[in-house]
Amino acid sequence: MRKPTERQTERLREWKPYTELFRQKRQELGMSQRKLSEEIDAEHSAVGSWERAEVIPPTVQFFRWADAIGFDVNLEEVA
Repeated sequence: MRKPTERQTERLREWKPYTELFRQKRQELGMSQRKLSEEIDAEHSAVGSWERAEVIPPTVQFFRWADAIGFDVNLEEVA
């Protein structure tokens, strides 16, 4: 695995608070990473990488992840 660029490192740092919220919500629901990965059609290892803010998930997977844990993503507020 290549070392991330400065820009990639910054994006991952910005992503970290969201991953912590998502992980906390998943745990509150009593859902394992494996169960979540099955629900959103992702590799189990990918979910762990996302939650550790090592990788930012693809957009489709992000919205599936949010939906699976009942996290409302308001695109109007994001834009």
